[in-house]
Amino acid sequence: MFDAGPVQQTVRDAFRDQAKSCERLGSPFMARLCRLAADRLNVENPVGRRVLSWPGHPSADADALALRLFGALHALVLLHRDEALERCYPPNDADDAALWTVCEGALARHADFILERLRSAPQTNKVRRSGALLPGFLTIAGLLGKGLVLSEIGACAGLNLHWDRYRYALPNGLWGDDAAVVITPEWHGDAPKLRPVEIVERAGCDLNPLEPSG
Repeated sequence: MFDAGPVQQTVRDAFRDQAKSCERLGSPFMARLCRLAADRLNVENPVGRRVLSWPGHPSADADALALRLFGALHALVLLHRDEALERCYPPNDADDAALWTVCEGALARHADFILERLRSAPQTNKVRRSGALLPGFLTIAGLLGKGLVLSEIGACAGLNLHWDRYRYALPNGLWGDDAAVVITPEWHGDAPKLRPVEIVERAGCDLNPLEPSG
């Protein structure tokens, strides 16, 4: 394990903390990657040097450095740009040695691609978050009896601005369109009364807006 200086130790600690968060959120593979990087990332390639000398704060509450790095690797997998890396990603399996070997290879082969993506904070667009929005909107619609104007700051790709276009399985029934995306929130307490909700207008803004179909 290569380690020298307080900056690198701070980065490694941030990756270990991110691993714990990933485990709590049900992402064991991401947790595994974070721990491997915390123990084995080195300065032998440009990406490793950049990460281990990060000028800001690498924690999840600040620059989210671990998510930036592994978001870039995941993008390589989704874009089918690295077959070796793809073969070690779920649903495939590999031991720690093999997994980190292909990760190191990808860091070297795609350094420019990864370094560019390290410049931007990760965009999180999980539509499961809409499961927390729905009860509030149902309650507001019931209290006011009016259509809703949706305005979102930090909308990223705007996927949660379209919360009304998903289908929800709630304790008291189904709500929403017959959509392919079905959200099943874990529910505690009384569920809101199911009712139609009219969306009058919707708009979002973001410092780095993304095109979800791109």
